[in-house]
Amino acid sequence: MAKTTNILYLEQLFHRGAHEMYQDENLLAEAFELFRKAANNPLLGEHFERARRQSHDIASAIKEHLHGDVGSAR
Repeated sequence: MAKTTNILYLEQLFHRGAHEMYQDENLLAEAFELFRKAANNPLLGEHFERARRQSHDIASAIKEHLHGDVGSAR
């Protein structure tokens, strides 16, 4: 029984960590958007836009994983 409890605890930690990563990637995407808007150099703006899209894609992938585990992610 203790082994089962430990596995459940580790799963909860994993889901909590994944949820925090999801939130962090969303914050990064928002920050990169602000950086892109503030960039005076078009090339720099393109790099910030690429970074924003990557953060958004990562957040979407994490959300897909968590979507089936909404109850255990909290």
